[in-house]
Order: sequence, then C-alpha cells, then structure tokens
Amino acid sequence: MSKKSLKNKTAYGGKMLKMDDNVYALRRKVMDVLYDIKSRGYNIPRIEVRIVDGNTDACAYAYLGQNIAHFNKKYVGYKNLTQIVLHEVVHATFGVGEVIGCKLMHCSKFWENKVSESESWKLFDMYYQEFCPDSSFRSRLDELEKEFQEWMDENVYENVDGSFSTQDAQWGNRIETKIDLKKYFLREFRSEDEISDREKNYNPNEKYIRG
Repeated sequence: MSKKSLKNKTAYGGKMLKMDDNVYALRRKVMDVLYDIKSRGYNIPRIEVRIVDGNTDACAYAYLGQNIAHFNKKYVGYKNLTQIVLHEVVHATFGVGEVIGCKLMHCSKFWENKVSESESWKLFDMYYQEFCPDSSFRSRLDELEKEFQEWMDENVYENVDGSFSTQDAQWGNRIETKIDLKKYFLREFRSEDEISDREKNYNPNEKYIRG
C-alpha cells in the first residue's frame, strides 16, 4: 500500500474525522508538540497527522517508519499529550516498535508506567541519537564500526565452530560471538575516555537502547 493511501487508512476500529474547525484545533495541539520537537533542534521529517474518533481502543497509533500517526480525539486534550506524541514519533519516524521495559515505548504498559514529560524527552533524545542518521551518536557508531571491521580483517581468525581468535592473544583465546568480539575490541583497543557507556553497550542486533 502506498504512503498516500496509508496515511488515511485507520486501524484499531478508528474512523477518520473530516477536517473542520474542531478537528483542526485538535490537530493543531499535536502539531504544536511536533513544532516543539523541531524547535529543540531535532531534525525530524514531516509527519502526516490525522485525528480519528473515540471509538478506537488506542490513544494513538503510527505506521512504523512511514512518518504517519493517527491520534484519538479523546486523548488530544490530555495533560500527557507530549508523551503520547513523542511515543508515536519514535514509532513513525525511527521505525521502533514496542520496547519492553522502556517507560516511553513499552506500549502495553504506557499508562501504567506514567512516564513524566521530562523523562519522555530524555528517552526520546536517546532514540533520536541512535536511530536518526544525522545524529552525532549514529555517526560515531558508524565510525567505530569501520574501525572494528578494519581491525577484524587484519587481526581476527574465525574458527570452524564459529568462535573467534585474535592475534593479540596469539590465537589462543576463544570469543563466542561477534557481539562479544566487538566488546573485546572496545575494551582492549580503545581507552575509557574514548568510548561512552552507550557505545560500549550498543548491540546492533537489538532495535533498542539498553540501560
């Protein structure tokens, strides 16, 4: 389905509301949060915002990575609208699904978690830094990945059982996975002041930020 048709496709039993002064006012509240995001320096693309009626059982929902989000009119006036919008932007723009244990992105426990606005901004910033191509964190990860691959090409041997051995250990060590190998590289060949905790703990096989 094309993005043009997807932006008007409802889900969770919702019904698209036709634009009038009341719907415009509701949409404007959501847009104000999006403008706030951009005013804080976050370079996010244009997001297609639609308002749906209150028959849906969701406060809002988004199409992952499509920059499309629909908001239930019943919840647009809630005091935690900022948290709702930030949650949906992470879905819609960064393509991140439910993240178990994250107070902002654990969808099924969103209301139970009662994430504050300040916490939401901090968590949003973490997702932005990791998943936005223009972020400094993303650029640093790409740089580290290149350094790791160059080191691996010259100094690592993959054993028959899939484990890895390294030249610095005279091929006598056995590192079980590539993730462990990357952690070994960061620990042994990069100083503490070069690598942040987030870079040490980053797992490219997991679509979320740990810790």
